[in-house]
Parts: sequence; structure tokens; C-alpha cells
Amino acid sequence: MSTFDLGYLSIDSLSEGVGASQILTLVEELSKLDLNISLITFEKGVPPSWVIDRVNKAGITWTPLAFQRSGTLGGAGRILRLIKNVPDAKVIHGRSDLPTLAGLLGSDIPTLWDIRSLWSEQRALLNPKQWNAATKLALLQIENFDARKSTAISTLTHAVVPYLDSRYPDLPKIRTVVPTCVNLDKFALSKIPTGEFTTVLSGTFNKLYDLDLTRKLIEEVRRKKKLKVIWARDSIAKNEALEIGENIVISLPHSEMPAIISESHFGFSICRRDSGSSLKAAVPTKIGEFLASGRPIFVTKGIGDFDDLLPKWGAGVVIEDESEAPLKVQELFDILKDPETPQRCRALAEDTFDIKKAAKTYASTYRAMTRE
Repeated sequence: MSTFDLGYLSIDSLSEGVGASQILTLVEELSKLDLNISLITFEKGVPPSWVIDRVNKAGITWTPLAFQRSGTLGGAGRILRLIKNVPDAKVIHGRSDLPTLAGLLGSDIPTLWDIRSLWSEQRALLNPKQWNAATKLALLQIENFDARKSTAISTLTHAVVPYLDSRYPDLPKIRTVVPTCVNLDKFALSKIPTGEFTTVLSGTFNKLYDLDLTRKLIEEVRRKKKLKVIWARDSIAKNEALEIGENIVISLPHSEMPAIISESHFGFSICRRDSGSSLKAAVPTKIGEFLASGRPIFVTKGIGDFDDLLPKWGAGVVIEDESEAPLKVQELFDILKDPETPQRCRALAEDTFDIKKAAKTYASTYRAMTRE
């Protein structure tokens, strides 16, 4: 008999970024479904007490491994250590390509390939100096191995599924779509503030984001109305300023993000259009957080399923390029005039981005995997 119901493998740290905003919240919800969980992550330092307390309270068996060095050699070392630490479980959940690879190489346990991005395309954008023919070939081989050997897949969007089918002929038949979700109790619906017109730039802004178009939209809003721009940095953000018109820069843990978003009137998640097919798989965390709080959001055309979702729910504005800025800013102002907008944004979040629903969907997928 397996020691655990679920082995959850991740490269990310629980103390920062997606680990704090997504992984920790998800495994807490999974534990509430009476799943006995072994969680493996890589930490860049001593885990803070608040993380340890939450893991212990949820009854999760956590093995935090040292992140150690960066770069290719460091990455290879982490995979080897993951392989050695694959827990004895009924099901393995590999969060992204490398943890899935480790789960498959380290055991014969049914494994879920949780596809968080089109990894090879995204790496080319984030680390162009490290990108070459050999790197591309290696990443594609990993992806093909995961596609052939995994028992099931999970994607963030419906839009990416046909692309994956055309790319991987041996893709598993057990499939589910679970977007990047949020804790709706934590990111609660709040009234639009009556004070100074404000937007919050949330979290990190890596090379996938289009800062030029974001700056253009901020300038266009300011042509119509005085606007305060707050950048709420994540602790892992490498740059000290975005230089796109922010008035205030603050650094705060993810636990304080709901309060700062509640001070805003709307948000931004503007990604680079030249990132190509990688946008099909993307659901930035900040989008669900703004919607759950009752705030409309600007997004780039082509991000996941948002081309359809935001117009359908009247919960935000989709923009393709800079030439549309005046028209799209006016569209935002029209949305904000509607007193029902916060409720529509929240309703979309409850329908699509609820972490409790996500946990139940994953649990159903795990059961299907063990019946294969």
C-alpha cells in the first residue's frame, strides 16, 4: 500500500512567487479533501515560520530541498535530487516539465504532467542568451518524454489544447483544464474605492510582459483622468523600478496583496504579442486576483481564454496593440461606470478561478489516473 495519496513535486519555493501564491494554497485545499500529501519543493533559504506553520496546520509532509546553484548544472542537480526523493504515493503531480520528468524517471507511479506554460518557447523569451539549438532540442525532448509517459495532463487554458494535440501525438487521454486559481476567501469582493483614481501593478514583471504598451495605456488613462500608479513588488522582483509611470513602489509578501488590490480601480496584465504560441498556455496569477476582488483588468489579446472570457462577463478589456489604446481606455472607463462591474468580475472568478473548485478537479483527475 502506498504511503501517500499524492506526491506533489515542484521546483518552486513555497516562500516566494508562485509557491506562496499558488502551490501552498492548492495543497492546503487538497489536504481538506482528505488526501495524505507528500510535498517536495526547493527553497533558497530557511523557510519562514509562516510557511512552516501553514504546512503543519494542513497536515502535509513537506520535504524542502536546498535550491543551491543556478544555471544548467544547478538545474540538472535539482532534477537528480527530485528523482531520488520521489515519494511512495498513489499518484504523482509534477508541476511543470522538469518535476514531471523527475516523477517519471524516479518511479512507475501514475504521473500528472501539469503544463504551466509552453516551456521551450517561454525559455527562449526569458533567457535569450542561454537559448541555442542544443537547449531547444533538450527541452523539446523533455516535453516529448513527458507527453509519452505521463498518465494525464492538466493545462491552464482550453486554447492551448488543440496546439498540444498537434505537437504531441502521444498526449495522454486523461485531460483537465485548471486555470491559475486564487483563494476567493482571501481575495474577497470589495467596493470600488471612492478616493484617488488608482491602479496597482501587481507582482513581478519579467520579459514576457510588454512594459511599453503598459506605459502607453497608463499615459492614455492620464490624458482623461489623474491616476495614481502603485507597483506592489514581489520580494523576488529583480528590478527596483519599472519606469512606466509608477508613483509608488512597495515591496510586500503575497499575503498582503489582497489589501493593496482593494485600493485599486483596475489592473494590468499586458504580455508581449511577439511571445507567439506561448500566450495560449498563459494565465498570470494577478488576473484572477483582480477579478476575485471585483476589479476589471486590461489584458493582451491572445492570453489563454481571456479573449472570450472578459467580453462575455464584462469584466475587463482586451487590447491587441498600441493603436487601440484610446478606444480601449474609453472602454475601461465605460466598464467602471457600471455599478454592476465588481459583481461581474467576482462572478467570473467564482466560475473559473476558484481554488476550491481547482482542488476538487485535480482530486477527480487523480482518481481517474488510478483507474487506468
